[in-house]
Order: sequence, then C-alpha cells, then structure tokens
Amino acid sequence: MIDPLRIKPLCAGIIVAALASTAQARQELVPSRVDVSPVVVKAINEPWLKPDERRDLRIRHGQWSDDDLNTPARKAQAALRVWNLQDPSLESPEAPLAVRAQALLWRGRPAEAISLLAGCDDAECTLIRAEALEWLGKSEEAKPLLEALRKPAAGAGADVQRAAAQATIELGKIQALPASDWRGAVDRLASAREADRLDPRVPLEEGLLLVDRHNRAEGVPALWQTLSLDPRNSRAWFALGQVALNNFDFDSGARAAERLRLLNPAHPLADLLDAERALLLDDPDRADAILDGLLTREPNFPGALALRAAVAGRRWNPELAQQRLAEFDAKLPGSALALATLGRTLSLNRQYEWGQKALEEAIRRQPAWTEPRGELGYLLMQAGRDKEAVATLKAAAELDPFDTRSSFGLWLMDELSKWKEIESPHFRIRVKPGTDEVVAELMPDALESMYRDVTERFGHEPAQKTTIEVLPDHEFFAVRITGMPGIHTMAAATGPVIALEVPKEGNPKKHLGLFDWLEVLRHEFTHTVTLSQTGNRIPHWLTEALAVSMETKPRTLDTCQLLARSLANGKLFPLDRIKWAFVRPESPQDRPLAYAQGRWMVEYLEWKWGADSVPKLLEKYKQGMDENHAFEATVGVSGDEFFAGFLVWAAEQVKSWGLAPEPSLESLADSVRAKDPVLQLATRQAEQARLDALATFLAQRVGEPLRASETTLLASRWPKVKKPPIEMTDEMVDQWLVEHPDQPDLLELKLRRRLKESPEVDGITRTLLEAYAKARPVDPFPHRIYARGNLTSGNQAEAIEHLKAIDLLEEQDPSYALELARLYRLQKNTAAALKSAEKAARINPFDAATRELAAALAIEAGDLKRARLHIAALARLEPDQKRHSLRLEKLDAMIAGQPATKSP
Repeated sequence: MIDPLRIKPLCAGIIVAALASTAQARQELVPSRVDVSPVVVKAINEPWLKPDERRDLRIRHGQWSDDDLNTPARKAQAALRVWNLQDPSLESPEAPLAVRAQALLWRGRPAEAISLLAGCDDAECTLIRAEALEWLGKSEEAKPLLEALRKPAAGAGADVQRAAAQATIELGKIQALPASDWRGAVDRLASAREADRLDPRVPLEEGLLLVDRHNRAEGVPALWQTLSLDPRNSRAWFALGQVALNNFDFDSGARAAERLRLLNPAHPLADLLDAERALLLDDPDRADAILDGLLTREPNFPGALALRAAVAGRRWNPELAQQRLAEFDAKLPGSALALATLGRTLSLNRQYEWGQKALEEAIRRQPAWTEPRGELGYLLMQAGRDKEAVATLKAAAELDPFDTRSSFGLWLMDELSKWKEIESPHFRIRVKPGTDEVVAELMPDALESMYRDVTERFGHEPAQKTTIEVLPDHEFFAVRITGMPGIHTMAAATGPVIALEVPKEGNPKKHLGLFDWLEVLRHEFTHTVTLSQTGNRIPHWLTEALAVSMETKPRTLDTCQLLARSLANGKLFPLDRIKWAFVRPESPQDRPLAYAQGRWMVEYLEWKWGADSVPKLLEKYKQGMDENHAFEATVGVSGDEFFAGFLVWAAEQVKSWGLAPEPSLESLADSVRAKDPVLQLATRQAEQARLDALATFLAQRVGEPLRASETTLLASRWPKVKKPPIEMTDEMVDQWLVEHPDQPDLLELKLRRRLKESPEVDGITRTLLEAYAKARPVDPFPHRIYARGNLTSGNQAEAIEHLKAIDLLEEQDPSYALELARLYRLQKNTAAALKSAEKAARINPFDAATRELAAALAIEAGDLKRARLHIAALARLEPDQKRHSLRLEKLDAMIAGQPATKSP
C-alpha cells in the first residue's frame, strides 16, 4: 500500500528524496509504452467467462475493440474513458446514469449533471452530485452528501470503500480535516485494494491523492500501476503530464499529450497539457490558440477557462484577465480554480504583487483548499518576505499535514531562520553557521561596489534590499529553487532573492567546483535590477544578455569562434527564436550560443543607438509592449530590421577578431588541389560520393515525418564533401604569407611550428607573435607565450601585463591571480597584490594558503580590518591552530589603536 502518511513533514531527507525521485526512477516519467499486467491478461482470458463478462473486463482494463462496444452502455463507458465527451452514446437513455452525468460534469455543465442525477442515490451518483454542487458554489449542500459516504458499513465492498475515500478527499477541499480523517481515507483505499487488486481506479485515486500533495516519489508509481491495469486511463496520463509540467519537464509533458491523442485524436486533456506547456515556454499566443480551439468544441471546459485567465496574466493584461475570470465565474461560480491558476502563472513570471492578490482571492473563496495557500507561501518565499511565507505555509500544513510542498517550505524557512545574517547598505547575506561563513564575510564590500556598477549602468535601483543566500551544496540549492524555471548552474535569482552555492572542490555530486562568486553575483544581481526595472516583464533572452554583458570576463576565443561559425552558417537566432534556445534548445550548443549572441546584440544596440537605449527599451517592456513594438518605440525599427542590421555589424566584428580571414585556409588548399591532376580527380570523386550519399540519405527518409526538434540532428548527419588532404609545407606557408602577410591562420600555423622547433622567444618569434596578436586579437595564445617567456627571464613588469590579460578570462582557476599577487608584491604594489589575492580567495575561499597570503598583503597595505577577515577565516578553517586566535587578538588591539577614519 502506498501510504502518504509515511511522510514526515519536516524531514530534510524525505524532501531531498522527493526532489531526486526522477533520478531514482527506473522508467520514464511518462512511459513511451505500457505493458499490460500479466494478471489482467490472465483475468480477461479465463475460459469460464461469458462473452459479455469478457467484454466488460476488456472495457474495464482498456483492452476493448470496436466489437466489444455492442451496446449504448458499453459505448458510453468507453467514450468516457477516452474523454470523447460528445459521443452520442453519452446522451443515450440506455447508458448508465453516472456515466452520462460524469461526462456533463467534465464538460463544465454541473447544473445539468445534478438534474440528470435526480432520484439516483448510489455512491457514484452522490459523489458526482456533490462535486457538481461545489462547482456551483453550493458547498454547504455538498457536505452532508459527502459525510454520508465517509462511513460505510462493515464488510462493504471495494466500490463502497473507494467511494468513502473519495468522499473524504472531496470533503477536504471544502473544510479542514484532522489527520485522522486523511488516514481513514488511506485505510479505505487499502481496503478497496485488498477487496479487488485488479481495480485500476484504486491506484488511480492513490496516485492523484499523492501527486496533489506534491509527493511525486510515491504518487508517480501509483499512476504507473494504474496504467498497467488500464493503459487507456486518461486521468492517469493527464496526471503524469501535469507532474511533468510542474517540474518543467517539457518533453515528458509533450509525450503525455501524444499518448492521450492516441486514445482520442481530439482529446481535451491533451489540448490542456499542450496549452499549459506553451504558457510555461513563454508562448501565450500559442496557448491561447490551443485553448480557443478547445473551447470552440467545449465552451464550458473548466480547465480551459481557468488557463485562459492565466494566459491573459502572462500577456500582462489585468483587464483581459479580469474579463476571463468573470467568464469562468459565470459558468462555475463556486470554484477558485481560475484564480489559483492565474496566481501560479503570475508567481512563475515573478509578478508577485498581482499573483498574491489572485491567490489570496482563491484562498478566500476556497479556504480549505491547500493548493493556492501553498503556492502563495512559495511566492512570498521567492519575494523575500519570510515571515509572511512561514505563516502562509504553516496554515497550509495545518490544513493538510501531508502536503509535501508546504513541508518543504517550512523546513527550508526553519533552516534559514537559524542562519547568520550579514547586512550591508543594499544587501542582506544569509549563510549557514560554520565554515561557509568564510565566503559570506568577504561579500559586503565587493557587493556594494558591484551594486554601484550595475545600478549606474541601467539607471535603476531596486526598492528593497537584495537577499543573498549562500547555500552549502547541490542538495540544499535544489530545495531552495524548487518551483523556479530557467535556473542557472550555481545560482538563481528570483528578483529580491539570489541563491548561490559556495565554490568548493570535492564530490561533484555535492559541489560544482571552484568559481568566482563575485562574477556570478554580478550576473544574478543584473537579473534582480532588470526584473525590478521592468516589473519582471523583460524577455528571457534580454535579461540573460544584459546579465552576461555586466560580467567583467571578456569574450573568450571559444565564444568568438562559436559566434563566427554560427554567423557564417546562418545559425544565429532571429529575435522571435532566440528565447527558444534557452527554454527549448535543439542542440547542445543552442543555449551557450543564445547567451553569447544576446550579449552581442546588446553591444550592437548600444553601439548603434547609444547606451541610454537599454533603459529606454526596458521601460517599454515594463509598459507591457511585445518585442516588435518595444523595439519600434525605442529605436524606430522593427525586430526584423534590428536583426538585419545586427548581422551586417556582426560580420565586421568577426573580421576585426581575425575569424573571417580572406583567403581562408580551405580556399588556399583548393588552389593546390586545382593544380594537381591527381588531387583534382580525388576531389571530383569526393564530390560525387557526397551526391550519392545525399541521395541515399534522402531515400531513407522518404515517408518519415520531420519534427522541428530533428532539424539540428539531420544537419549533423548531412553528407559532406571529403576532399583529399594536402600537406601544407613550410615553403607553402611562407609563400602564402608573402602574398597575405596578415592572414591569421597562416600566422598561427607559422608561429606554432616555430615554437615547436625553438621554444625560446627570439626576434623572429616575437615578430610573429606581434603580427598574430594584431591579426587575431581575441586569441590569448600570444599572452601565454609572452607571460611564460617573461617569467623565465625575470621581466616581472612585462609578465604582469600579459598575466592580467589571461587572468581576466579566468573565473575558475585561481593560479593566475595568485601569480599576479606574487609579482605585484615583489614590485611593492601591495594594493594590486591584495586585489589579485582576494580574487583567488573568492575562487577558492576554503584554501588556507590563499587566505594566509591575502591576510599578509592586507597588513602590508595597512588594511587591518581586511586582514582580520582573512585571519578569522583561517581560524574557522583550521580550528586546531591556536596561532590564529592569537593573531586575531593582536590584530584587534592594533585596530583599536588606529585613529578613527571617516568613511569615503
């Protein structure tokens, strides 16, 4: 028996286990295929069954064929199972009354369902009648009906026990129930399972009960079991799809919709999943189009009406959202579904104030329903309003102590409440007491300097302090960002709150390794500023582009090559497609390309229309304008015109980087092939072989549908010409360099061959280095050679200049910063030495040797308070070393003896 009561509400281990359930699962969340239970097959094939009994079993277990549907009653049962809700059989007087009423209820016609059920008092009719009354806002009339079902007579059969459990679950949406009542519902389902182990409705109810309480780890297997007993169970497929979308698993959500359409090509639940998926993927136009089609067929469909209100919210249109809420209420006046759906969508899109109002109204309307209350708790958490979040989550947990999401939130907030807080003028830093404090204590001054850089760039300051939560490992980070789409690897910003893992070496399952936390926080705080500046309405690609543009790390050679290659191959994303590279990448390079291209487009925007064009554009997004209108209003051109101009500018950029050399090495090689008869023949044969391979490739694809997601894969498999190789001799390279002295590929080839033969930098090598650095300025290779040579020769000043260029590109390896600190110290430039040492300490904050160096340099620079931070870190990192406490005492005395200074 799957028992939700096994969950311990405040147990961190269970929380993490639930979050990790995907990795633990042995099968896909939404199965590509389902194997029917052998027990079901055996039951259907028992030889003593009469033909009609066998037909009924096949319908019960989703194994029917058209021949089995030989009566209106059987046709209606099958139609209901696949949600073919307009099938004529569902209006036949010969169809079971409960089946016909259930179809009406699912179609959003509760009053008709109640009228049809007049005179029917069995358990199934009573459940449908009670739910219909709830939809109509008549919960008080529904309560006694449900109460009457909750206590079946001793020895009652499986159907009665299951109905009793369902009645309790339904009553829990109307009024608060004690934990004993929920245990009673679980016991009823256990009794129903014991009475009939082949009934697919029992694991279905268990699965729905569990996933509704966000217990994916146990709820999903129950839904899988349902499908093994009845692979045509629409509600199980839909529930799995919803679990997938709630966890931003878009591929699984799409697979659930596909499976539903195999049951019914016009399946309304498939449309609902597709519309929600489009909304989560930030495509409100597509979501509305899907819902409009569904509502044309089923104008009262509850889920579609509710989701339409949410789509209006994502369109940043309060008037339209209110209109759609009113349309929902006119048809289903007792439900808070539309308000809760709107509130969740607004929360995901960081529209905290508006989302809060929607969720609070949902709670007012259905105070016993925990879903909107839990959603509100998480909204308040992400908005940094901890006390309100705790109160809301506590209320949700009291209503339903087995809702794991509320337990997650309460556990997390309880943990965070015990953490140390460090305040600065614009930041509140939270850190777990212990060694992680050595990271947080370095942050205030660096963050305040960063604050000035970012807010001056965009001309905007957030209205409240930004909370930085310094999290110890992957596990805690996973819990903290539960419910947030589009997260980063080591950090995530909700707007007012930024979650950051500590940089630490160790088990890769727990830690990400070393990185410069200040560089990461510059990126994340830029999100905070631009989200605040636009009311959280900035397009995904632009908030990422601006965040990357605020990083101090220059564009790397790899990134330049990616951009140059993509430009040459026509693979750069137009404005209307770049957002999909973040949320729905088709190849591994799509997301890094989107980050790099976004930053590149921002550079073009500011180059062409000035630095103030960015704040002006952000203001248009705050007003709710879409991409094209925002661009036209800001710079006077459409998005398409902007992109066309960007491509021209980008081509010039690539040339200035030395990544579009003319002639190319390939064209030079072709000139050699053209002069050699043997190579000419081999080239023609290679071209013919490509044509033959292309014909074979296309013939193999005849009749196969092409999905958009396959285009990148097909491009990688597209036959290419395999030209005969040529050897570029030194004589060839020298001759070509005479003709093309600035060709960077030739210069690099000559340079690398020269260094292989003679590693020392002599006059000829230096000339080549200078020429190559000028021809391809984005390649740090010359800096590495110069730095190595100058360090060997003892030319510290020259070495420093080249090491600085290399260190600017580095945010994961502290060795360059440490070497710079050493060299600066030798040159008596203690301020610069300390700056480099502190970069190394940011990248590797737990390294005692780095802290020793930083402390010594701070003392030499006369910054005793800064030295104290590093000595205090050493005391935490090496608690058994008594010398650190003695050094702290001496430093404190020295600090106390210093004359007071005014803050700058």
